[in-house]
Amino acid sequence: MATFASFFSKSGIEWTRKVGNCKQVVSGRGNNIWIIDDAGVISCGLNSYKQYNLKAGAVQISVAADGAVAAVDNANGIHLFENDGWKRLMSITAKQVALQSSSVMFYIDEEGILKRYNITNDTVERDYGVVDFVTAASDGTLWGLVNDQVLRWNGFCWDLINGQKMKHLSVGSALLVVGINHDDEIFQFVKSDWLQIAGKLRNITVTIDGILYGTNDVDDIFYSHDALKTICRNCQ
Repeated sequence: MATFASFFSKSGIEWTRKVGNCKQVVSGRGNNIWIIDDAGVISCGLNSYKQYNLKAGAVQISVAADGAVAAVDNANGIHLFENDGWKRLMSITAKQVALQSSSVMFYIDEEGILKRYNITNDTVERDYGVVDFVTAASDGTLWGLVNDQVLRWNGFCWDLINGQKMKHLSVGSALLVVGINHDDEIFQFVKSDWLQIAGKLRNITVTIDGILYGTNDVDDIFYSHDALKTICRNCQ
């Protein structure tokens, strides 16, 4: 049975740890938490959770601030969570998805091209070129990675964000941007600079309300309600 333990880092940030076999943990808001374990099984919640399996097994999941959930299976199939179950999208496939909302999804197709998909109309609206990774927020914020270089969409083209090379990113809004480098160090992007957050994680998610969730190199889950508040106490 999973156990929880809270501890403070040397910088005063409180992290809560859950021992488990978690490959990915994501959330768009508050405690709407979705997990993929090492076997590709999807579950919802940290405490009393319910499993929602995909036949092909899940490799990636995305959760929007409005509660929308999408997952990618081992065959690059995209599934939307509706009515307590999964609905397969038949018109497109993807290596990775990033939900902006229940009506808009960004996805990287099998050629590595980032595209915007209108869920309501079942139409692909535009493409954004080749990227390796994408993350999106409900306010329209869109960031990506190409060869570990960090990119931010400005509405017309990509801006290169210098200062750190990252292997993973997450955006909760235009003001809530976090990343992880290849040393598993955690950073928040504040006023054109990357500020380090105490701790080490393999991947990370930041919610619209500023909660951090992530997993470490032994698949344990960590979350913090005060990490961004602590690092940015003097950033306003």
